[in-house]
Amino acid sequence: MILSKIIIFMLLVIASPLSLIALETDRDQPVEIESDSAEFDELGGLTTYRGNVRLLQGSIELLADEIQLRTVSDQIVELVALGNPAQYEQLPEPDAEKLIARSNKIRYLLEEDLIELSGNASLSQQGTTLSGGTILYDVRQHILRASSDTSEQDITERVRVVLPPLGAER
Repeated sequence: MILSKIIIFMLLVIASPLSLIALETDRDQPVEIESDSAEFDELGGLTTYRGNVRLLQGSIELLADEIQLRTVSDQIVELVALGNPAQYEQLPEPDAEKLIARSNKIRYLLEEDLIELSGNASLSQQGTTLSGGTILYDVRQHILRASSDTSEQDITERVRVVLPPLGAER
């Protein structure tokens, strides 16, 4: 019974917006970024936004203390959002509940289609939550990995899944 709930949760996450392919229209929308300051290092290919950073693209909203965008040949290859926590939200499909991801660091490698949440990482949608030290999602292979993490205080942050009761309204 519990194993089937975990499998259902994993399927929800795999089909979730964290894959960044959920609402097809999101990728076609302009990216808007607001922050207290911005620094453009053209030679290094790094743009850093600091202070109450808000990135919007379609149904995607990313809130962070700092967002770094690394580019190669004018193409974004890596996005790193830092916060306490940084938060990512997106609709997986019209009329669905938003998926919410939170962690101290959200890293997205666009060429590899890898998303890493590290430091107090959590994913939640429709009453189901997955949390742990690190959550890694391979978008291409649809593989989700969660692992515990040992903090500086030698406290282990174990992987935890919370599932709503079967039959509960979502």
